[in-house]
Amino acid sequence: MLYIWGSGSDTAKAGSAGTRLCSICGSVQPFDLLVNYRYFHFWHLISWVTKRSYSATCTRCGNGAEVPAIEAKQQIDKDPIPLLRRKGWLIPIVALAILLPLGAYSSQQHQQEIAAFLDAPVAGDLYSVDLAQVEDSGFERSPSWGVLKLVAVDNGVGVFVTSKYAYDRKSDLKRDLRKGKFKDVANLDSDDEIEIPLKQLSTLREAGTLVDVTRE
Repeated sequence: MLYIWGSGSDTAKAGSAGTRLCSICGSVQPFDLLVNYRYFHFWHLISWVTKRSYSATCTRCGNGAEVPAIEAKQQIDKDPIPLLRRKGWLIPIVALAILLPLGAYSSQQHQQEIAAFLDAPVAGDLYSVDLAQVEDSGFERSPSWGVLKLVAVDNGVGVFVTSKYAYDRKSDLKRDLRKGKFKDVANLDSDDEIEIPLKQLSTLREAGTLVDVTRE
C-alpha cells in the first residue's frame, strides 16, 4: 500500500556524552549523546520534526538515560538530524520559487511567438479559436474550441477552413493539436472555406477568442 502521508521516529548521534559508570555493564564505559525524534512526512520527502528528546547511551550495551534538553543543547554544535528530515517542508516552497518565474517566462515567450505568427502568417498555420465567435464558421454554441487552418493569403485576406468538430474545453483541443490530429485533412471541413481579413486575427486574440497559433 502506498502511504501518501504519515509519521515516524528515528535516532541520530549528536556526539560523545563522555565516560560514566554503566549500571548494566558494571564498569565505566563511553556514552553517546543521542537525539531521539519524531517527524511527520508527506510522500516520505516533505517532512518536519515534531518532537525531540535526548539521551546518553552506553556504547557497549545500549543502556541509556534521558538528558535534559537544555543540558544536551549546550553540548551539540551541529544539529545531527538529516537536513531533509528537518527542512523537507521547504522543498515545495523552493520548487515554486523556481518554477513560477520559469512558467511566467515561458508564457511570455509563447505570447511573443503568437504575435510573431500573427504578424507574418503562413499557409498551414492552425489558429486555436472559439469557432462560435467566428462568422460563417457553422458553430453556434459557445465555447466551441476548434481550429482555423490558413489555406492561402490573398491581398491581406486569409482563406481558412475549420475543423469538423469543436470542444467544450481548450485543454481537449490542445491535446489533439499535440497529437497532430489536424494534419489529417479528414478532420478539416475542406469544402467550406471562410475569408477573414488578417488584421481581424489580432482583434480575435485581444477578445480572447483566438488563444494560440500552431505552425506545422
